[in-house]
Amino acid sequence: MFSWKSRENSCVIRRRKEEPAMFWTHYRLRLKSIVVNRSTFFWCAIFPFILSTLFYISFGSSLSDKSFPPVPAAVVIQGEGEGKTALLSFLKELERQEVLKLTVTGAEEASALLEEERIAGIIEYYDALQLILRSSGIEQSILKSVLDSYQRKSALFADIARENPAGLEAAAGMSAAVFAEDTTLSGRPANSSLQFFYALVAMSCMYASFYGLVMSADLQGNLSPLAVRRTLAPVKRWKMICGDYLAVLTVAVAVLLLLFAYLAFGLGIDFGSHVFLTVFTGIVGCMFGIAFGILLGSSNRQSLSAKIGISVSICMSCCFLAGQMINLIPVLIEKYVPVINRINPAQLIANSFYCLAFYDDYTRYTLNIVTLAVLTIAMGCAGILLMRRKKYASI
Repeated sequence: MFSWKSRENSCVIRRRKEEPAMFWTHYRLRLKSIVVNRSTFFWCAIFPFILSTLFYISFGSSLSDKSFPPVPAAVVIQGEGEGKTALLSFLKELERQEVLKLTVTGAEEASALLEEERIAGIIEYYDALQLILRSSGIEQSILKSVLDSYQRKSALFADIARENPAGLEAAAGMSAAVFAEDTTLSGRPANSSLQFFYALVAMSCMYASFYGLVMSADLQGNLSPLAVRRTLAPVKRWKMICGDYLAVLTVAVAVLLLLFAYLAFGLGIDFGSHVFLTVFTGIVGCMFGIAFGILLGSSNRQSLSAKIGISVSICMSCCFLAGQMINLIPVLIEKYVPVINRINPAQLIANSFYCLAFYDDYTRYTLNIVTLAVLTIAMGCAGILLMRRKKYASI
């Protein structure tokens, strides 16, 4: 009697020791099955890298701090007076800001430089301001815009001096060029092209829904032969769900980290200095994508290909509204229908990256990440409950 009990106890202990090993074996096998699924792996792990490269080729030059080098120009001024002093002050300020590269010289030498195409144009000032150009192009357009700006300022200051002579000195002090720079609350220059790449990372996170769809299909016995065999296996269903979820999350996060590395170090995309929070945001985004896929896969009996089609439609619609195709779309939505930006998961992810890169205040980022976490938990719990409660009379 005693020996029989000891054998029973030893079997229980052995079974408890084997359960963790079985769990990690199941986890490892699921990792392999996810990676060898070529179609899903391509869209989730390869396509974001291809698309980011195409984005960079299309408008990567706009990501640099200076889109154009200084425009070379010659300056020829005859005579003295306040007009000469004001013009030189204006042009020197532009040269300091690396907008222009000036050569102050005589008329003959300036003409020679223009003929040799060593300068874009000649700025002459005798009795009136004149711009001499030899051809048309971007540099010539910049020179024309600069002089138009100067003439508008000069006319404005002349009106001030005529109507309020006491303000003449203050107006003269403002005659230096002052250009508005597109900056953020953190003082760093903003770039609208970054919205495309932030939305692309959001797309990669939402594409993790494909993993969730595959996971749900492989756990429902009425959807695939593999799911039939797994349903009949002597393994508790919650352990199977946890193993699958951990496997798909591992793959999604690994792809995300590689994408971050490629964008930041390979393409020079600015994600700011908050590395931990940036990665954390991406992980939460991947968790949302998986949860969305689980819910979509568990809520109906359509085929896996049909569910993937639905998922692609929803994901790309969300990414479009987040500015992946047209970066002004989120601005228009914020102006007319702001509630969409508050619940669009792709916009929540992309805007979180933007907040981390350019905002010193974490209020907006916190609101975004909390909203995304709530959506993730709600969808994940609903999807897992739907999977656990499914029973089959015969399979």
